[in-house]
Amino acid sequence: MTILRQAVACFAYSLSVFVISILPESRAAYAQADKTEKAATQSGGKNNSPGWLFEGFARLGYKLRYTREYSDSTEEDQDIRGILSLSLRDREKKPKHSINLLGSFNIDTDGSPGGGTGPFRDANSSYRSSANAMLYSAYVESSFSKTRLFIGRQSVYRGESLDFDGIRAEHRAGKNLNLSLYGGIPSNFWESSPESDHFGGGGVEVGIPKKYSLRTDYIHIRDKKTYEPGKPAAKDNLIIISGKYRRFKPLDIYCLYSTVNGNERRALFRAKWIDKKNRLLINASVIRQHVMLADYSTEISPFVFVLAEYSPYYRYKLMMLKGLGSRFEIEAGADLRSLIESDDEGMLNHSYERYYAGVHFKKLLKKKLDLTLMAEKWNTLSGNHITAIEGLAKLYAGRKLIFRIGSDFSKYIYDYNFDEERENVYSAFARADYKVSRTSTIRFKYSFNRDDREDYNLFELSLILKW
Repeated sequence: MTILRQAVACFAYSLSVFVISILPESRAAYAQADKTEKAATQSGGKNNSPGWLFEGFARLGYKLRYTREYSDSTEEDQDIRGILSLSLRDREKKPKHSINLLGSFNIDTDGSPGGGTGPFRDANSSYRSSANAMLYSAYVESSFSKTRLFIGRQSVYRGESLDFDGIRAEHRAGKNLNLSLYGGIPSNFWESSPESDHFGGGGVEVGIPKKYSLRTDYIHIRDKKTYEPGKPAAKDNLIIISGKYRRFKPLDIYCLYSTVNGNERRALFRAKWIDKKNRLLINASVIRQHVMLADYSTEISPFVFVLAEYSPYYRYKLMMLKGLGSRFEIEAGADLRSLIESDDEGMLNHSYERYYAGVHFKKLLKKKLDLTLMAEKWNTLSGNHITAIEGLAKLYAGRKLIFRIGSDFSKYIYDYNFDEERENVYSAFARADYKVSRTSTIRFKYSFNRDDREDYNLFELSLILKW
């Protein structure tokens, strides 16, 4: 009964938030904001009216998961989860100042704080309390002349995605020259303490914006690794060289080469051909890791604390999408991954071939149905040959209700809860979105997963608000 009361209380809270969002005063405020933005667009996109623009979304939901192992034993888990994204910025076409926040919370209504051994245990289960919150980003962004500053918890992507608490400065030093400087304390979300950890770096970019450019970044990271007591801190020096070529409009080329402590980390070549007139998209990429990666800081090697090594490999990907008429598209592609040494085959280290082809139908049944059908084939080093059929259907049942159903297959999925891989995972889901008002939606979702060991079931009921 305690769980039921908590679930009812959560839904009552969601309902109260929804009711507030559709009050006449709120609707009037949103309508006035729409008029202001529309007037700004018609006047050339610039709004000189004083004040700030508030944007964001919130999602509050109840989640029930349960599984039935082939031994017929059952496990279940119930959670109340929420996510909040807020942005406050000035009303200029290119905002000069903004405040941004992204966070979430989780309440495990039936778990065991401080541990747990069930199939749904995760990092939240390790806390002493069953109610926990996470702050992913919270930063202020401001522009001063040719310099843009970011202060607070933020992410920077330089061929690697790095989260940190600190300062980042982007400065336009010349017509074709940009300088960057950033540093602070790594945001190790699941580490008990960032003691003695630090992070810093900088970069130089030269070239003509939106045509071609060359960029070089140097990053230093120190990670004490509190989850491995007695082990010396990792001190990593990362060098990243990247280039972009966009001189001819349909063609977009991106190259990257990175090293860590003198060892090659990644080499990447990616090319896109985007021809909107002929409705043709071609995406091709090649990735190479030439040496073994092991014992690096978790900021740049999230799997190291699980696996301790990441074996050298090549990966080739090709995808083509072509539109035929206004309601029909064909898609085909391949994803080939090859370990340099076949003896390295193991968790997270696999050689495989994946080929797929399918069709997309749009606006069928009087523009009420979108349909996708795909077929794929997997070949693995162990000699497994698997063929799967996948599908996705989207049905518009009136102006406010949208149904989605679909299925999927994956040969390998890494399970963060167990620090292990699941193989031969078949998935199916059904989802319904009901748009109660312009700013609020109620969502129900059911999904089913089956692998070589267990069946997983998931029910979700969510309220989504947008401002």
